Amino acid sequence: MKDILIVLSRKDQPELVCAVLAHHGITATLAEDVQNAVLSMESHINAFLLLDLDLEGADSLLELVVNSFRDPPPYLLAADAFPDSAARVKALNLGADACLEKPVDAEEVLAVINAALRRAERLAQMEGPFPSAPQIRHGELSIDPLRHTVTMRDEPVSLTVKEFDILHFLASYPGIVFTKSQIYERVWEEDFKFASTSVSDHISSLRQKLGLNAKDGRYIQTVFGVGYRFVVEPSGN
Repeated sequence: MKDILIVLSRKDQPELVCAVLAHHGITATLAEDVQNAVLSMESHINAFLLLDLDLEGADSLLELVVNSFRDPPPYLLAADAFPDSAARVKALNLGADACLEKPVDAEEVLAVINAALRRAERLAQMEGPFPSAPQIRHGELSIDPLRHTVTMRDEPVSLTVKEFDILHFLASYPGIVFTKSQIYERVWEEDFKFASTSVSDHISSLRQKLGLNAKDGRYIQTVFGVGYRFVVEPSGN
């Protein structure tokens, strides 16, 4: 499905974003505020949601979408000035799949949507039954790729799609160091030079949700100047 609900302040020219997307075959619906966005979503759940975090009630809408829509929820593009990494981490923790700097660039929105659509198309073209994807268990951490679930110390951990994909990718190759560009191109399936979000921010959010400390180097270890690797917990830990 190629449609998006755009909830963007007037000063950011949402009509221009709509025009660019429409030119590329993507149907866009405009909502002037969060309240109208909720009304729109009562009748139709768009595949994508572009949400201006400056709007009143935006954080609540993010939480509503993540917690209430499971079939599946829209791919969330959060737009804001994002003064620092902590602001982007907050958006990712609330459920955003990508963060876009304001003023929003219509071509960047298009690039993010196309990346997500390419991934969906590859999955749709898979032949036969879903391939075997065994659970990954290391110490207190368990990752189930088929059910798309993660538990830590037997407690479920709620991750965004990208956070899960990063964790599963790293855990599938324990001990191997991957650069940020390698992680981005594997998970987002687009060239790193077109990156619309930060791998470091997703890693930071992922660690926070798993209750990990970057300095400890447990599970997700930073290799300074290179990238990240998954470290297998010793048995008994």
